[in-house]
Amino acid sequence: MPRVGQEAIQMQTIVSLVSVGIGVALEPQSLRHLRSTGVVYRPLFESGPVVETGLVWRAAEVSPVLAGSIDIVAHSCGYPASVAVTSTRK
Repeated sequence: MPRVGQEAIQMQTIVSLVSVGIGVALEPQSLRHLRSTGVVYRPLFESGPVVETGLVWRAAEVSPVLAGSIDIVAHSCGYPASVAVTSTRK
């Protein structure tokens, strides 16, 4: 069982603790830009984990701005935008 000597919430603080030799950390790849002396970032997998995300809206109130936003999300996920806006579950 690992011994926890220090805990932190802020990711920059966690990287700083690693840089002074206080343990290791699992961090998102987006923090690789936080260069710190003695810190090495290594990927765990060749591709990142899959996170299932949903998009919900009130079907009776689809404004042009909302419809455009839905189209962008649908397109980026590979779905036909016209299906995304008109599809609703009851």
